[in-house]
Amino acid sequence: MRTSPRPAHPRKGWALLSALVAVLIVAALSAGLIRAILASHREIELQEHLAQADQLAESARIRVATQLQKTPNYTGEVWKPAASGGSAMQATITVTGTGASPQARVVCLVPADVPHPVRVERAWSWTPAPPPETPSP
Repeated sequence: MRTSPRPAHPRKGWALLSALVAVLIVAALSAGLIRAILASHREIELQEHLAQADQLAESARIRVATQLQKTPNYTGEVWKPAASGGSAMQATITVTGTGASPQARVVCLVPADVPHPVRVERAWSWTPAPPPETPSP
Protein backbone atom coordinates (compact mmCIF):
# COMPACT_ATOMS: atom_id res chain seq x y z
CA MET A 1 0.00 0.00 0.00
CA ARG A 2 1.19 3.36 -0.87
CA THR A 3 1.10 6.22 1.50
CA SER A 4 0.76 9.71 0.16
CA PRO A 5 3.78 11.87 0.71
CA ARG A 6 3.45 14.38 3.49
CA PRO A 7 4.06 18.00 2.63
CA ALA A 8 7.30 19.46 3.80
CA HIS A 9 5.52 22.40 5.52
CA PRO A 10 2.21 21.07 6.81
CA ARG A 11 1.42 24.29 8.77
CA LYS A 12 1.33 26.75 5.86
CA GLY A 13 -2.48 26.61 5.70
CA TRP A 14 -2.76 27.26 9.43
CA ALA A 15 -0.56 30.33 9.20
CA LEU A 16 -2.73 31.78 6.43
CA LEU A 17 -5.91 31.00 8.37
CA SER A 18 -4.47 32.60 11.52
CA ALA A 19 -3.52 35.72 9.56
CA LEU A 20 -7.05 35.99 8.11
CA VAL A 21 -8.62 35.60 11.56
CA ALA A 22 -6.32 38.30 12.94
CA VAL A 23 -7.25 40.66 10.08
CA LEU A 24 -10.97 40.01 10.71
CA ILE A 25 -10.57 40.74 14.43
CA VAL A 26 -8.72 43.99 13.75
CA ALA A 27 -11.35 45.02 11.17
CA ALA A 28 -14.20 44.32 13.61
CA LEU A 29 -12.50 46.30 16.38
CA SER A 30 -11.82 49.19 13.99
CA ALA A 31 -15.45 49.26 12.83
CA GLY A 32 -16.65 49.37 16.44
CA LEU A 33 -14.24 52.18 17.25
CA ILE A 34 -15.36 54.20 14.22
CA ARG A 35 -19.03 53.75 15.22
CA ALA A 36 -18.26 54.95 18.75
CA ILE A 37 -16.38 58.01 17.45
CA LEU A 38 -19.24 58.93 15.09
CA ALA A 39 -21.83 58.57 17.87
CA SER A 40 -19.72 60.76 20.14
CA HIS A 41 -19.37 63.38 17.40
CA ARG A 42 -23.15 63.42 16.83
CA GLU A 43 -23.77 63.84 20.58
CA ILE A 44 -21.32 66.75 20.81
CA GLU A 45 -22.93 68.42 17.78
CA LEU A 46 -26.40 67.98 19.33
CA GLN A 47 -25.23 69.55 22.61
CA GLU A 48 -23.73 72.50 20.69
CA HIS A 49 -26.99 73.06 18.80
CA LEU A 50 -28.98 72.86 22.04
CA ALA A 51 -26.73 75.48 23.67
CA GLN A 52 -27.11 77.72 20.59
CA ALA A 53 -30.90 77.33 20.68
CA ASP A 54 -30.96 78.25 24.40
CA GLN A 55 -28.85 81.34 23.69
CA LEU A 56 -31.15 82.27 20.81
CA ALA A 57 -34.22 81.94 23.06
CA GLU A 58 -32.63 84.26 25.63
CA SER A 59 -31.73 86.74 22.89
CA ALA A 60 -35.31 86.58 21.61
CA ARG A 61 -36.60 87.37 25.11
CA ILE A 62 -34.40 90.47 25.21
CA ARG A 63 -35.51 91.37 21.67
CA VAL A 64 -39.19 91.14 22.67
CA ALA A 65 -38.65 93.46 25.65
CA THR A 66 -36.77 95.96 23.48
CA GLN A 67 -39.35 95.85 20.68
CA LEU A 68 -42.24 96.32 23.14
CA GLN A 69 -40.54 99.41 24.55
CA LYS A 70 -40.14 100.85 21.04
CA THR A 71 -43.47 99.66 19.64
CA PRO A 72 -46.16 98.82 22.21
CA ASN A 73 -48.31 97.01 19.61
CA TYR A 74 -45.47 94.66 18.57
CA THR A 75 -46.96 91.22 17.84
CA GLY A 76 -43.88 89.24 16.90
CA GLU A 77 -41.83 88.20 13.92
CA VAL A 78 -39.74 85.46 12.36
CA TRP A 79 -36.25 86.48 13.40
CA LYS A 80 -33.27 85.02 11.53
CA PRO A 81 -30.14 86.42 13.17
CA ALA A 82 -26.85 86.17 11.35
CA ALA A 83 -24.86 83.26 12.74
CA SER A 84 -21.12 82.98 12.75
CA GLY A 85 -20.10 79.47 11.84
CA GLY A 86 -22.50 78.88 8.99
CA SER A 87 -25.53 77.27 10.64
CA ALA A 88 -28.79 79.13 10.06
CA MET A 89 -30.86 80.00 13.12
CA GLN A 90 -34.50 81.01 13.34
CA ALA A 91 -36.69 82.28 16.17
CA THR A 92 -40.43 82.59 15.64
CA ILE A 93 -41.67 85.18 18.14
CA THR A 94 -45.37 85.57 18.96
CA VAL A 95 -46.57 88.30 21.33
CA THR A 96 -50.15 88.36 22.63
CA GLY A 97 -51.89 90.51 25.18
CA THR A 98 -49.96 93.64 24.36
CA GLY A 99 -50.47 96.56 26.68
CA ALA A 100 -50.95 95.84 30.39
CA SER A 101 -49.72 92.24 30.49
CA PRO A 102 -47.97 91.04 27.35
CA GLN A 103 -47.14 87.38 26.86
CA ALA A 104 -44.50 86.13 24.47
CA ARG A 105 -43.75 82.73 23.02
CA VAL A 106 -40.65 81.89 21.03
CA VAL A 107 -39.80 78.77 19.05
CA CYS A 108 -36.10 78.48 18.17
CA LEU A 109 -34.70 76.18 15.48
CA VAL A 110 -30.96 75.45 15.24
CA PRO A 111 -29.83 74.79 12.57
CA ALA A 112 -32.95 76.00 10.77
CA ASP A 113 -31.95 74.67 7.35
CA VAL A 114 -31.96 70.92 8.10
CA PRO A 115 -34.89 68.46 8.20
CA HIS A 116 -34.62 67.77 11.96
CA PRO A 117 -33.28 70.84 13.79
CA VAL A 118 -32.96 71.23 17.54
CA ARG A 119 -36.17 72.92 18.72
CA VAL A 120 -36.40 74.99 21.90
CA GLU A 121 -39.62 76.68 23.04
CA ARG A 122 -39.94 79.34 25.72
CA ALA A 123 -42.88 81.42 26.96
CA TRP A 124 -42.91 84.53 29.16
CA SER A 125 -45.43 86.88 30.63
CA TRP A 126 -44.69 90.02 32.58
CA THR A 127 -46.15 93.23 33.82
CA PRO A 128 -44.50 96.27 32.32
CA ALA A 129 -42.93 98.68 34.78
CA PRO A 130 -45.06 101.73 35.51
CA PRO A 131 -43.83 105.00 34.05
CA PRO A 132 -41.52 106.92 36.36
CA GLU A 133 -43.24 109.39 38.64
CA THR A 134 -42.62 113.04 38.06
CA PRO A 135 -41.47 114.91 41.14
CA SER A 136 -44.04 117.31 42.54
CA PRO A 137 -43.00 120.95 42.80
